[in-house]
Amino acid sequence: MASYQKKIEDFESVLKCDKIDLVKLKHLAFMELYRGYIKETIIKPGLQTSPTPLEVVDHPLNSGPDSSWAAYFKENEVLLQIDKDVRRLSPDLCFFQRETDYPCKEILNQEPGFESLRKRIVSTTLKVESQLQKRFGTVELKSNESLYGNSNGDDYGEYQLLPDGHEAHWEVVERILFVYCKLNVGQGYVQGMNEIIGPLYYTFATDPHVEWREHAEADCFYCFTNLMVHIRDNFIKVLDNTAYGIVVRMQRFLHLLKRTDSIIHNLFERLKLKPEFYAFHSHTNDSSGCMAASNDFLLLRGLYRIKQEITAKLLTAWLRIEEEIFEIVDYTTASDWERFISRIEEILTEWKLNGPEISNTEVYLSHWYGLREFIVISPKRNNDAVADEDRANLLLSSAAVAVANVGCNVPIFIRVQHEWRNLFVGICEGGGLRTHFNICHLKNVPQQFRNLSGLLEIFKSKLGQHVTTDTVIMVAVRFTYVLKEFEHYQTGNNSLSKDENGLPVLNTLPFGALYDPVSGLHLSCGWPIFSEDIVTESDDYNDFDPLQSQQWAVGVTLIDDLPVLLSECVKEYIQLSTRRETIEQLLGKIQQTEADPLRSITDSIGAQYWTSISSSFVNTTKKLRVTIFDPPLPQILVEKIIEYLFSEPTLKRQNSSVDENPKITERLRQLKSAPPDSFVYRLVVCFACICSSPSYNHLRSIAHIWFDVLQELRSRWENGKLIPCLEPGSPNLSLSKFYQNLQMLNCCTEYRLRHQQQQSERAQQVGANSDDSGEEEFYECDASSIQNLSLSKVNSDELVIQPEGRLKPFGDLKLLKSDEILYIPITQEGAPATEDILDEQTAILSNLGSGEEATLQRAKMQSRSLLSDMESFKAANPSCCLEDFVRWYSPRDWIEMEEIGSDNVVHKKAQLSPRMQLPGNLWLEVWSQAKCVPVRKQKRLFDDVKEAEKILQNLSALSPGELLEQLIPILLHATYDRVASNAEDMGEENASPLLETVYEKAVRIVKGKDDKRKKLQQEFIQCLSLIERHICRFQSFQQKFFTSDLNAHEKIEMTRFISELHTKPEVPVIGGPKSCLGKTIVKMFQSQVNSSSSQTTTSTTSTPNINIKNKFPSPPAGKEYILRASTSRPVNGRSRQSPQRMYAMLTQDEVRIAGAFSEDTTFF
Repeated sequence: MASYQKKIEDFESVLKCDKIDLVKLKHLAFMELYRGYIKETIIKPGLQTSPTPLEVVDHPLNSGPDSSWAAYFKENEVLLQIDKDVRRLSPDLCFFQRETDYPCKEILNQEPGFESLRKRIVSTTLKVESQLQKRFGTVELKSNESLYGNSNGDDYGEYQLLPDGHEAHWEVVERILFVYCKLNVGQGYVQGMNEIIGPLYYTFATDPHVEWREHAEADCFYCFTNLMVHIRDNFIKVLDNTAYGIVVRMQRFLHLLKRTDSIIHNLFERLKLKPEFYAFHSHTNDSSGCMAASNDFLLLRGLYRIKQEITAKLLTAWLRIEEEIFEIVDYTTASDWERFISRIEEILTEWKLNGPEISNTEVYLSHWYGLREFIVISPKRNNDAVADEDRANLLLSSAAVAVANVGCNVPIFIRVQHEWRNLFVGICEGGGLRTHFNICHLKNVPQQFRNLSGLLEIFKSKLGQHVTTDTVIMVAVRFTYVLKEFEHYQTGNNSLSKDENGLPVLNTLPFGALYDPVSGLHLSCGWPIFSEDIVTESDDYNDFDPLQSQQWAVGVTLIDDLPVLLSECVKEYIQLSTRRETIEQLLGKIQQTEADPLRSITDSIGAQYWTSISSSFVNTTKKLRVTIFDPPLPQILVEKIIEYLFSEPTLKRQNSSVDENPKITERLRQLKSAPPDSFVYRLVVCFACICSSPSYNHLRSIAHIWFDVLQELRSRWENGKLIPCLEPGSPNLSLSKFYQNLQMLNCCTEYRLRHQQQQSERAQQVGANSDDSGEEEFYECDASSIQNLSLSKVNSDELVIQPEGRLKPFGDLKLLKSDEILYIPITQEGAPATEDILDEQTAILSNLGSGEEATLQRAKMQSRSLLSDMESFKAANPSCCLEDFVRWYSPRDWIEMEEIGSDNVVHKKAQLSPRMQLPGNLWLEVWSQAKCVPVRKQKRLFDDVKEAEKILQNLSALSPGELLEQLIPILLHATYDRVASNAEDMGEENASPLLETVYEKAVRIVKGKDDKRKKLQQEFIQCLSLIERHICRFQSFQQKFFTSDLNAHEKIEMTRFISELHTKPEVPVIGGPKSCLGKTIVKMFQSQVNSSSSQTTTSTTSTPNINIKNKFPSPPAGKEYILRASTSRPVNGRSRQSPQRMYAMLTQDEVRIAGAFSEDTTFF
């Protein structure tokens, strides 16, 4: 009662609130309520209350009628029945035996007053053991059996309990049923409820919303309770004989069956078969069948139309619980054989053939029998093969019955024997004809049956007496010759070439295969149709000459998993880009000594150059001597690589390669790559070539090259040498970041060289007027030095500022406040910037915040260049004002207009633009801060030394793997160029799709997200492998079929022929042996014949098997024959003419004969 009052108080507290908490209300209404049921039902009666000393304690041995223990033991009997049923719930599903993620915490925590149902089952089970006494007097327990049965593999023993603290799903279902049984005493538990609750719990416990699964137990309980409200009468025995009980409903079902089919009704009456056995049981368990019912069971649950030609009758009907709703079920399929036939009929009727894609088996059947549509019935597993003849005949008979019942005109085949033999027997019936398909597979046959004469004898013997003098047998023949010996496959530039010293040349990406991708070529010569008496083929004479055949077809045998070099190179490169070993870890101990030994005494900084970068420009032009112990590459090879990377291009570029071709421009922009043949492009090609060389350790070799490249970059910066093969000017932001950094390094070198040149020119012009100089000297100065301007005392009362840093007059304009000429000042050049620098500046500006001080600071940082130009302008024009500066710097902000005065005279008037007159304008503030400082005394906007040292330090900090990762876009670009160069000879229509595929895959990698980049790289490598194999095969075909005497038209036709060889199993040779291609093929076979003839001539133990006259090997590798006739079967003269066909294939290893023999079924 106290718990009940507590629940009422909880509900009242929630409902009294102005805003009702629905989550808490649902929790109280469902979860808490269900937990209350668990607390009230799953509990030992003796532990409900604590007895007072005056009360009588209820105990398990109390036999009184009011004893709670008597009810407890009675409940245990029901619990045992529930336990048996739920343990076997849906045994074909492992779900109910798995552990639940949300067990009942109150049960598992063993709070006072609770006992799990598992313990009640264990304590209720009676264990029986017998004693065995051995001959030596020892006593042993024979078995350990329980009330459930023995341990010999019964159903109960298969489902073991989980360890303590864990619950299986079937235990949750058991607890729900037990709680329902306790709360519904009038009904209790009846077998069958477990089958209904199983699908409900499965649905809740496997909900796609994981957070909802936690409440599956409570949800299932309430759902099951609501469902039982509607069907509970079926589970109450006392209601079976009422108007809505099962007995009355089954009687109504019998009356319906009697009206539908009295014969079946009488049969059931004689057999005393009650409808409960075949109707009600299946209906009440319908909900459980939906989870694990087989396809055959579901197909039987259809409504079948009664046909007169079907001898089987409709046996029974399926009764629905709802009023007057019935579903018909066909029970004629009583045996396995009948069910099999019914299943075939249904498939043929509904035509739901959702099978796999066509395989070689289907191709074989179509080729052997000339069929386009057919059905194949085969075992799912090879170990279930139809090995015996009786079983094959049974399956074929079943198929024949099904075909006849549904009127199917499509041939049906049964796979027999093992799968590798490809043996099929079949049948087809329709249009008054029945065709039997048989096949024979042998390893060898007598020699007299290996030609046309012997096969005609077999065909005539099969037809027997049905062959008359008027029967005409038509024959089609096809011989196949195999060519396996080709001329040497020219690998060309497939692998890395070697120089005169035997060292690899690392300036071209490897491409192609190491061996011929075409392993064989077969030529098929056909003679399509002729009568049997036209030609002769026997052991002594043969009329079939390949050179006389007008139907030639060529096919090739390709190597599928052909290893290709470029794909393997790219794959290895990408794998190495994930490594993060440093240069020191890869190269080991590095000894560094300076050119001057005495310098080590005076210089305290002894760290290696990649970790000790000076913040200012110091004199470090003396190159360091570096020695690598155990170098991975020979020193001569490294020197050649450095010479190749830093060599000038053979032809001096007038313009950037990016500007030469719009397609290249767009490709570089999309890939963020570098121009072809640039320094970065060469570096990537060199690294990729190293990845394809089996002679060196790839990552250590790359580290070695990069180590020497860094030294060369440092040396060029210190000695004022530009990095070759880079675009001049500011960094190109549309190219790779690595390329931009090297461009910036060149910019720094150019600034330094220009500064040195200015110093030299300055020294030569000592004594001349500084204003006459067209260039000014830059030097670092602080704020105090800016005040030391060039002043000249005119008189004792005023000072005059002398103009400095003038470049040239700005047309004929004069200053507004004086008649002096307006001069253009010498200004500092804009600071070049890379993408990394811009990102860094953006981040700094973003981190300043949004306050007033941050805004001022941001404006000050962004106006450095403007301030420098204003100070230079003031120095060149001492009497200037802001309007003068705007007239030169931003003419659009100087607005001139004409006005008519009061005296009707036009007056010119000019003023600043409205935006320049706004209060707080940035230009006004900067102008007020600007001083008269010439450019040579200003602080430089671009510190070339600082930027150069920063770039060198960042490059030195890169590990080889990080370097490779940054250069992946250039690798993709180089890969595309390599594929394009090899696809040029394929023709535009063949090469364009391949190149577009490579380009699209590469762009997806560059623009893809980091988490998907690995998958995209794998897809690119797979695609590249397929395309590279395709090109290698094309090149191999070109070497075999292209000759030097081909004209332009013949080359086009030959290219089309080669393209079709990739996609078709066979390609017809137009013109046969007389065509240009045919003559080339004849020469190829002639070469093989000559080679084989020379080998057999030198052998004394073997006989030559070459027909030199026909220029083809004899006998052919394969011979195919098709024999056709039309005869009257099964009775001569009375039956209609029906087609007869026999196909024969003869090779050196096997003989296969497939026959399709038809007969008339109209009157037979």
